[in-house]
Amino acid sequence: AAALLTDTAAKLTEHPEAQFHLGMANYMRGDIRAAELSLRRALALSEAFPGAEEARQRLALLASNTSNSSSQSVADLQKLLDAQPKDPVVLMRLADLQAAQGAANDARASYERLLELTPKSASALIRLAALHAGKLGDPAKAMELAKQARQLAPNDFAVARQFGQIAFQAGQHEWAASVLQECAQKPAPPSDLLYDLALALYSI
Repeated sequence: AAALLTDTAAKLTEHPEAQFHLGMANYMRGDIRAAELSLRRALALSEAFPGAEEARQRLALLASNTSNSSSQSVADLQKLLDAQPKDPVVLMRLADLQAAQGAANDARASYERLLELTPKSASALIRLAALHAGKLGDPAKAMELAKQARQLAPNDFAVARQFGQIAFQAGQHEWAASVLQECAQKPAPPSDLLYDLALALYSI
């Protein structure tokens, strides 16, 4: 559906409903950035097309950030999920919040449920990999998942960054150094990335 709607939206660039439907297709695939772009485009074209209210609701959810906001609790997200059990964004938010709160097994279940809906979600795979590398203490499983994420999104900085950390934790120091060096080529690399790279280089 997303492939067909991409073609349609490219032809109907001034049609808000076409942009909305593309945004929703990407939303349900778990492609957050593409979904947000299309939904914002739809609302910029019109504030009153059929689906405008849903577009606003989905954008509000996409904008929520569980790492620095207490506006949503696990109970709030669970309630949203009960209403729409196949919403990948709600599942991602729930899993992230559970992981942040230390509920590793609950987070794992949520990420695995998300991957049943969106098996090609590199973001979900790398988050689950990080959970296995950390709280769940399973570096072998972490590397398996991280490799899948890297294959799906070889040019994604966030995926590469976490892959480097996971590889280091798994004792794959040369691999970690190679990937982290790649990340460090980006403009203004963060200091914690450079620190991780230094550790990996030191280790080899």
